[in-house]
Amino acid sequence: MRRAPVSVVGDPDTERGYRGTLYRPSAGGPIPFRNASVAYDDFRVAWLMAAAQEAVLRECTIVDLLSELAAAGHAELASRVAAAYPAEASAVPMSAGPSG
Repeated sequence: MRRAPVSVVGDPDTERGYRGTLYRPSAGGPIPFRNASVAYDDFRVAWLMAAAQEAVLRECTIVDLLSELAAAGHAELASRVAAAYPAEASAVPMSAGPSG
């Protein structure tokens, strides 16, 4: 497992659905039941308090986010990301990016 900020490059193959807290009916109204992943076309999606969207990723590449930002001319943003994650980012050397 990498210990630095990364980015995943690729297109989602299939959007799957949502992840969050699934509720169930009760006499007093809906109550939290469990954490669950629910597909878009599942009837339970109406009972889900979504926290995240899920997708299936295939044929993607994990790249060093700090190096990619610096190489694209966003050295200031790369520095802010590195400052936000100091323990993880300290192990990853940042390139100076394009000169000019």
